[in-house]
Amino acid sequence: GWRRWLVAAGLLAGLIGLVYWQFYRPSRFLAGGDRLASLAVAPLENLSPEWESVALARGLSETLVVELAKLDGVRVVSPGTVRRYQRAGISTAMMGRLLGLDVLVEGAVQRVGGRVNVSARLVDVHSGKLIWAENFDRPAAEAAAAQAEMARAMAAQIGVRLARAGG
Repeated sequence: GWRRWLVAAGLLAGLIGLVYWQFYRPSRFLAGGDRLASLAVAPLENLSPEWESVALARGLSETLVVELAKLDGVRVVSPGTVRRYQRAGISTAMMGRLLGLDVLVEGAVQRVGGRVNVSARLVDVHSGKLIWAENFDRPAAEAAAAQAEMARAMAAQIGVRLARAGG
């Protein structure tokens, strides 16, 4: 009776330890410390049917990840990891908790007439509350060329918000 329960509890504890070690333990290449904000960028949602908007949403998401990774005090989760969680049907809130995130960057790209509007939001994973939100509006003809500039502006503003909250 009780020995079987003890063995089962031991096996369960071992399995939990193995899963943690395999999937959630940071590698030795990541800097330690409590002052790092862990974040991920959810792929920006495309709200327009044009293929140019799809490409802009994808490109801007990827460029934003690169710009955020350059910030001090920020640990960014790989976009591939975020996509795997999304393909598995895991909500962004649950993904944030499973990955140990502090904040999530999300947003949308929409073409309206001759302009492209990009909205970006920084969300607290634990409460779901908005920390920061901003709109970036550009002429559609310049949107692709302005992609890097918009990503740098977003990353800079997010960095300021995170530094304010952590400092």
